[in-house]
Amino acid sequence: MPVSADFREGAALHSTTSAVDDLGERELILLADAVASVAPNWSVELCHVFSRGAHLVIMPEDANDVLGPTLIIRHASDAYYLDQFHWDRYKELGTFTDISKLVSAVRMRILT
Repeated sequence: MPVSADFREGAALHSTTSAVDDLGERELILLADAVASVAPNWSVELCHVFSRGAHLVIMPEDANDVLGPTLIIRHASDAYYLDQFHWDRYKELGTFTDISKLVSAVRMRILT
């Protein structure tokens, strides 16, 4: 399963002026392991975009909607936010204060 970190234009590992709490390598590894256990051909990427903070992006092989949605995770204000992009529609799936509950939700969403 591909795991990577992506630093886009204006990217920074840590922004001291942002109100967004960055996701990091800890969350990347935790989610990559969880995804690999249920969908080994899916990728998990840590994307740092300066204006929006860090996001984890989980997607099926070739971003194929038939295989499942692209999942987007962000972290702010002591909570994790899980969203999906599927068949050209963006949807908020939930807010989690505990990362283990987020991991369970990601696994369940991939399996359904």
